[in-house]
Amino acid sequence: FVRCIKPNGRQLRDVFEDSYVQRQLTYTGVMETVRIRKEGYAVRLEFSEFVRRYQVLAFPLTKEISDADACAACIKILAFGGVARVSSKESSTSWELGKTKVF
Repeated sequence: FVRCIKPNGRQLRDVFEDSYVQRQLTYTGVMETVRIRKEGYAVRLEFSEFVRRYQVLAFPLTKEISDADACAACIKILAFGGVARVSSKESSTSWELGKTKVF
């Protein structure tokens, strides 16, 4: 999405009002998006894509992994990769599994 942020409310050149811009970024949801990305939820891969990218960590490349087994394969890949599942939201190493994607 393209969002136009105005630097000031008076349409003056070379005038940048921090609070005015901050308010626009907050109202348009940009600040919330930045917060979510900082928490480590920037990547949301579907199970099959995650397995395709990181299969080498836990399986031979020649092993075929079906879409039905992709969720279990994701868990195994994450475990072999040393990425611990942490219940705390504050940890940057935590991950979650959705219905179809790895967070």
